[in-house]
Amino acid sequence: MTKRRRLTARRGARTAEILNDGQDSFLDVVSNLVGVLIILVMVAGVRAREAVQRLTEDSVASTQALAATTSSESQDSSDMDEQERAMRVEYVQTCRALEGLQTQMRQAQREAEDYDERLGLVEQQANGAEEEYRALILASAEIDALFEAKSRQRSDAEKIVFDLQSELFEKEKKRDDLAKERDALLAARPEAITWENAPTPMAKAVKDAREVFFCIKGGRISYVPIGQFVEQLRLNFKNYRGKLKDQMIVDKIGPFENYLFKYEMEMTTERNSDGLQYALSFKYGECVPTVANLGEPVDFALENRNSAFQQRLAQTSREGSVVTLFVYPDSYAYLRDVKKALVSLGFQIAMRPLPENEPIAVSPYGMASATY
Repeated sequence: MTKRRRLTARRGARTAEILNDGQDSFLDVVSNLVGVLIILVMVAGVRAREAVQRLTEDSVASTQALAATTSSESQDSSDMDEQERAMRVEYVQTCRALEGLQTQMRQAQREAEDYDERLGLVEQQANGAEEEYRALILASAEIDALFEAKSRQRSDAEKIVFDLQSELFEKEKKRDDLAKERDALLAARPEAITWENAPTPMAKAVKDAREVFFCIKGGRISYVPIGQFVEQLRLNFKNYRGKLKDQMIVDKIGPFENYLFKYEMEMTTERNSDGLQYALSFKYGECVPTVANLGEPVDFALENRNSAFQQRLAQTSREGSVVTLFVYPDSYAYLRDVKKALVSLGFQIAMRPLPENEPIAVSPYGMASATY
């Protein structure tokens, strides 16, 4: 941490030296510029004054010469006509030269005045540059103070960051040590074998409960509408009462839920004091699928809440209902998951394993379902 503070102090000193050097250089440039401008203005003024002085002297000399010439002409006008004409020509030329010199003198005066105005502007610019320089010095001092304050803040922040990085390094080192210790413990621990205990209660025959039937075959589960077939069979009883002889009735109902119900019934008639009585005796019935690959995959039915299987269970009351499963040998592997799902939903379960290619049959001579 001491090294960083020394580096910061040296960096601040070096920055201050650079700023001071820049300020001195700027001041030198401004001073040199003002000096050069003042020298130029003074030289121009001196030259203008010398030119005016020369023009004045030339004008005076020309005037004196002109006066002398005029007096001499008045004295010798009678004798020297040619000299008079020459003098007149020279006089005219001298007047013209004098006018030219006077024009140059006025121009030189205007230039001198212009130089004076420029000198005043240069002085004003020099004063403005000096004020700007002073303002720059003040701004530089403020920047130095701000930089020093920021340097102190940065030093404090760097110390905090260094402390946090040190703490983080210690935490990461401790984490890595714990991870190594965990991996060592996991490597030393023998592989565990998990046994799932699903207690099976005593079987109980289904008597007065309402049964809901499902078939599991080929890895697919489908609803078997045996209850609907029985209800429809009772409604069809009136269709057979007009026949006055004993007979064996073979017919079919459906299809419902892609199942067709084929059945056999025996009808008998008997006369007594109360008249003619009919009796129907159910003999046999079986549910035959009308399509291949009936139902939906077992995995989909168990995982998807919108599956037909779960929708059917949602419409079934858990009290007083038993779910009976017809299971074929090719789907025994799915039976455990289906049982687990039904038990978690609170349903009683009855199972009826069926041999391969054996139909789902209903008969009064069979055995009632048993729950567990």
